[in-house]
Amino acid sequence: MENSIEVQASLNVELNKLSSANKELALKVAEQAREAAHSIIATKRLAIELIAVNKELSHQIEERVKQSVELVNANKELAFQNEEKANRVAELVIADEEKAKRAAELVILNEELAFQIKQSEIQHEEILQLSLHDALTKLANRLLLQDRLAFTLAANHRSTCHGALLFIDLDNFKPVNDLYGHYAGDLVLIEVANRLNSSVRLVDTVARLGGDEFVVLITELKQDQVMAKTYALAIAEEIRLSLAQPYILQLKDDHQQTQTVEHHCTASIGVILFDGNVGSGDEILDHADKAMYRAKEAGRNRIEFAQEVK
Repeated sequence: MENSIEVQASLNVELNKLSSANKELALKVAEQAREAAHSIIATKRLAIELIAVNKELSHQIEERVKQSVELVNANKELAFQNEEKANRVAELVIADEEKAKRAAELVILNEELAFQIKQSEIQHEEILQLSLHDALTKLANRLLLQDRLAFTLAANHRSTCHGALLFIDLDNFKPVNDLYGHYAGDLVLIEVANRLNSSVRLVDTVARLGGDEFVVLITELKQDQVMAKTYALAIAEEIRLSLAQPYILQLKDDHQQTQTVEHHCTASIGVILFDGNVGSGDEILDHADKAMYRAKEAGRNRIEFAQEVK
């Protein structure tokens, strides 16, 4: 009996120990459960925060993706515009090259046109020279002389000044053609032209009417008739003496050998003094021509004055 009580007591003690251990275990489990609950709550909070952060991050990513798409589209548009501009620049470059090519062609055409105009001007000058000047001596011809004479008459009419006209015919000219040929005669005529030009002023006119007939028109003489006549006579005398000098000609024979020929000829000169109140230039030429023939009839190599034309 006593053993049963002891056993019972021992069991009770063990049960008490076991109960205490269970309580401690229950407390630990409860503590762990609380900690687990706190951990779950913290985890939930962290999860909620992560979800919120992820949503924000996703929103930012979506915005950036959207911006990236917009940027890509903008870059595509810019690339398209740049391509359009590049094409336009290429078209402008081609157009500029065409313009440059056209400009170069125009420059060439202008140069050709300028050359043609220059040639035309030269031809015009040559035609004018031939129409108004003697082909051999380059002196004024009858047409230009008449024009200058008409101008002088008009100028003298305004200024009341005198002019003078010298009609010159060479003496002993024909023998040079007969002896040495027309080439020698041409050399004499050219030398006569040079001597006449050297004897007058630039404002005066030296003309060849044909053959061995020359005319010198002296302008802007004095208003006083006596002084004008004295000046005209001095010029005529200078011309007479100049033309009487020997003519040294360099000629070539049939064997192309050069020979020097000396020819002598003089000039008969008819002079007329006029103012601006005469009838016409033809009358002046006619009176001077007659005066020249009187010089020939009087012995040649001399000067004869015609009466002043009124």
